[in-house]
Amino acid sequence: CRGRGVAIFYKKSLHLKNIQVAQELALPEIIVCELSLNSTFRFLLCYRAPDYDIEHVNKLNSLLTWATSCPHIFIFLGDFNLPHINWTLNECKTEPIHATFYNAVTNLGLEQLVTNNTRLNNCLDL
Repeated sequence: CRGRGVAIFYKKSLHLKNIQVAQELALPEIIVCELSLNSTFRFLLCYRAPDYDIEHVNKLNSLLTWATSCPHIFIFLGDFNLPHINWTLNECKTEPIHATFYNAVTNLGLEQLVTNNTRLNNCLDL
């Protein structure tokens, strides 16, 4: 077992709707879904393995741009394995993979909710 993947567990009474992603935006280990209550929420859940390259991050950034373009409340969750981003100080080393992801997330106006370390000295979860 490689220890990768994502899952969402929910009560059936919530009627969570799985959203299909266009083939050119599809990535392994992602789920896009919507939940309608008084408002509609779109969730993008992602796992990014540490060995994924810059092309994976570029595709993820394109997926994020698509997902945030909907008129719904957007929530992005996951484990991105990008320990060189300091979300508390809003800074990032210039290493291309980290910088590309950081710039896309901040340019889309997304904010980090988790600000404390989640594993060792790293804040890995967004």
